[in-house]
Amino acid sequence: MKGMGIKNRLLLLALLPGTVIALVLFIYFTRGQLELLNQSQHEQGLTIARQLAPASEYGFVSGNPQLLGQLAGSLMQQADVTGISIADPQGRQLFAEGSLANLGNLPAPQGEDAELCADSGDRMLFCAPIIKTQLPISDFPASDDIERRIIGHVYVETSTLSMQSQRSTIIFRALLMSSMLLFITGLIAVRIGTQISLPIVAMTREVGKVAEGNLDLHVSAGSFGEIGQLEQGIDSMVGALRVARDEMRSNIDSATARLRQALGELEKRNRDLEEQRLHAQAASEAKSRFLANMSHEIRTPLSGMVGLLFMLRQTKPSPEQNEYLDNLENSAASLRALIDDILDLSRIEAGRLTIHEQEFVLRDLLAGVASMLAPATHQKGVEFIVHVAKDVPRWVMGDPLRLRQILTNLIGNAVKFTERGYVRLHVGSSLDSEHHILVTRFTVEDSGIGIASEKLEYIFESFAQADESTTRRYGGSGLGTTISRELVTLMGGTLKVESEEGRGTRFIFELPLGVIDSDEEEPLPYAGKRALLLEAHGPSRLAERELLESLGFEVKEFAEAEPLMALLEEKKGDYYLLVVAENDRDSSRQEMVWQLRQRVAYGQMPRLLHLTFMGGMDDAALFDGVLHKPLCMEHLAAKLHQMLGGGKQVAEPEAVDSGYGSLKILVAEDDHINAKVMSYFLTQKGHQVVLATNGRAALGLLQQQHFDLGFIDLRMPEMDGLMVARQWRSDEKEGRRLPLIAVTANVTRDDRAACFEAGMDDFVSKPVDPVRLCELLDKYVQRS
Repeated sequence: MKGMGIKNRLLLLALLPGTVIALVLFIYFTRGQLELLNQSQHEQGLTIARQLAPASEYGFVSGNPQLLGQLAGSLMQQADVTGISIADPQGRQLFAEGSLANLGNLPAPQGEDAELCADSGDRMLFCAPIIKTQLPISDFPASDDIERRIIGHVYVETSTLSMQSQRSTIIFRALLMSSMLLFITGLIAVRIGTQISLPIVAMTREVGKVAEGNLDLHVSAGSFGEIGQLEQGIDSMVGALRVARDEMRSNIDSATARLRQALGELEKRNRDLEEQRLHAQAASEAKSRFLANMSHEIRTPLSGMVGLLFMLRQTKPSPEQNEYLDNLENSAASLRALIDDILDLSRIEAGRLTIHEQEFVLRDLLAGVASMLAPATHQKGVEFIVHVAKDVPRWVMGDPLRLRQILTNLIGNAVKFTERGYVRLHVGSSLDSEHHILVTRFTVEDSGIGIASEKLEYIFESFAQADESTTRRYGGSGLGTTISRELVTLMGGTLKVESEEGRGTRFIFELPLGVIDSDEEEPLPYAGKRALLLEAHGPSRLAERELLESLGFEVKEFAEAEPLMALLEEKKGDYYLLVVAENDRDSSRQEMVWQLRQRVAYGQMPRLLHLTFMGGMDDAALFDGVLHKPLCMEHLAAKLHQMLGGGKQVAEPEAVDSGYGSLKILVAEDDHINAKVMSYFLTQKGHQVVLATNGRAALGLLQQQHFDLGFIDLRMPEMDGLMVARQWRSDEKEGRRLPLIAVTANVTRDDRAACFEAGMDDFVSKPVDPVRLCELLDKYVQRS
């Protein structure tokens, strides 16, 4: 039904009821006609039997067979009569003709009237009794005594063949009439369905054309009634759509014109922006070149200053001169750090700063940062704490140079703005279950001046600080926090700040440092041994206790001296080590240790380790060992091994014989101060140095003499260091490669790539570090 059209549905709707009605009428009238036909034949047989029985009485009584034969012969002439028989009451035939002539006993009727005695389908047998009556002999029959009795039976057999033929005729005529009725009904239904469906189909085609976008058509309105109204409605709808289309086209044309105008303006703006971008890019490149040139121009005299300061140190200056040298070195270090910050910020803005991951020992890096910043912290009398949680792995994967730079900036910033109290570095780790990585969390906390909440948004801006008045008091460029945030972001972490004015500041950053699995378990060299810790500062006490416990000690800690002294005087417990920590530069614990030495017997006194500030007072006679705060694992383990023996000794760098003796080294440097400094460093190591003041002279010396190593400055007159390296590599004989080291104040990635592309083997940045020079000598010169 769902897939049928309107015409077929109408045809079905018309034929289905007509078919049902025709079928009902056919059954009803056919059945009536057949019943009438059957009843007529039945009545005919009964009538013949009734007529034959009285007529046969006389012949039967008189025994006249001829009379009976005449009666039977006359009846045999009637249609459908096939046999006649007359029998006595016992069923013996007295006369028979037709189909009943050869039959034996016949069934006897039960009553005194004619009836149907047998029905075989194609034949029917009717029987009637022959009743003997006395004929009336007087004129008054009522007075005669009439006796009635059955003296025999007559049998009449009729055929049903003609009735069956008539029955077939009746059925055929009924079917014919029904079919004609259905045919006429179907024609009418088809006619009506066509009249209804044709307009609908036409409207469907028109609607399809409208759906395809053809609105320039007119739906014919030739129908009547509801279909005509539908045609009018569709025609009105198409007209409305046509009007809307025209309006839309007009609007589109107008919008397109405006869009073309806007695109023209946008294209013009894009051209302007592209020009501005090119100008900005050129300005950025010019700024980078300017910074590189300025870096070179500043680093070159700075390198000479640092080298001369080192050379002055070797002349054994007076204490007052040493103080001057310290101030000069601090100023040079500050200037170098400022230059590095400016260059790093420039590289970050240009997107040229890359992260180089490698394996390193995290605790060693933290110890190095602490050792570098501890003097400035202790000089102000501020407690410096480095607390590394026990779950932090030893070996990690990351960029140690950038991590050291971040920590140096943040801790140095904390030291700068803290007049009293403490500066604390806490390192912990946690598992990021969502990304299945180990996240290392660094917290730099101080008790300094703090930052007002409304100023926190400016803390990461370049060349800005939260309060400009503090800039004049505390100094600084404002680049440290900006560079730290950018470096943390480049390393895949986040940096945030929490602060309250007057109550200190907390910088927190998290880095996804890779963990290097190690099958070796760190031994506990002092497992089971007991130690005492005297530390008044709570956070410092926690960090120092965990360090001692990580070496195997069972630690009992004290914040005050009196309970500790009482415990040792009472001789309660066997203690192996006593750590006495100072909280200022005055070393106030020395008096307490003198008292302990006097009160406690020599055999009962544990070994004494003194934790003090750098530059603080110390008495070597009182203590078995001295360490400076902040305490770190490697220094503590080495010192305890020296004091107590046993345990795992920290491997000290061994003095390795270089094996190459005196080398002939070329130093190409146009700045005579830097040339003098480098020559001094190298001659102090016993090497022969040949100087060249420009690139062309350096190339001539390389071509004329034999050298073991060459230090080539990149910026020289007549021929720069890159040209010297390219020319020498092109002329160099096969079989032996002369190591060439670039000396440069430019430490950008592009400069390094240019050095390697030109044929340099390595580079050293200005100011030149004597330790770096020795490392390069060991790296590139083969032993004889």
